[in-house]
Amino acid sequence: MKHIIFIFLILALTACNQNRNNEYICNPETKGFTKSTRIIIFKDKVSEATQDQKQYTYDIIEETNEKIIFGYKSMHKVDTAPHTFYKRTKKYKYDVKGTSKTLFGVWACEKIN
Repeated sequence: MKHIIFIFLILALTACNQNRNNEYICNPETKGFTKSTRIIIFKDKVSEATQDQKQYTYDIIEETNEKIIFGYKSMHKVDTAPHTFYKRTKKYKYDVKGTSKTLFGVWACEKIN
């Protein structure tokens, strides 16, 4: 009986620690985009860096079984966040609708860890 309780306790502690660190390299599929992007998905943040540019860290605004929507919580809601990572297809979408122009791109991602 002690062993079962001990195993249950270890499994419960392991399940609570969702410290993921999934890293992806994403290559552009949208015409006009030429640089690769690296995405690292943590427990509650996503780090994104385009080739030869600064790295940015965003909040995960919503996560479902199908996708992760991320951006700055102070600036975006689920329907206005510019970044979406689709888990099943491993696609990353960047979609910004501004007053003067719209920027839309899709990258195909490959997990590297």
